[in-house]
Amino acid sequence: MNNNNKNNPVTNKLPSEEVLQQILVNEGKKLALQEKRFVLEEANQKRQYEYACKSLEAQKEILRDKPKELRRTITRVSLMGAIVLIVLLVFFGFCIYMNKEQVVIDIVKYLGLSLLSFAGGTFYGKSKSQRNGQQSQQDFVDPNV
Repeated sequence: MNNNNKNNPVTNKLPSEEVLQQILVNEGKKLALQEKRFVLEEANQKRQYEYACKSLEAQKEILRDKPKELRRTITRVSLMGAIVLIVLLVFFGFCIYMNKEQVVIDIVKYLGLSLLSFAGGTFYGKSKSQRNGQQSQQDFVDPNV
């Protein structure tokens, strides 16, 4: 009967009992590692959730102060514009008083050209970004480079 087992190809291919024990031990270790990995992933998801909640709270605080900051910025810009305009008008009045009307005309001409160019470029840029949704890098990169 022992001879039949040696000649039987099925029994020769079966692993020994030690190998089977080692396979079972290895599978047990794999399952334990997989369980630990699941626990770590769950903890990681909880931390991400807590971080997202804290981030939303911080964003809420920031957005709460945004209207005040916008008003302050508009006030500062308006104040600076008014100061520049008053200084320019005083200078124009002084030039006219000194009979230097040509200086005033030249300054008004160059300021008008500059302001119109700035306004045109600004509105062109805003309309282009609204059409495209967002300005791409291709708008600023020379294709020949």
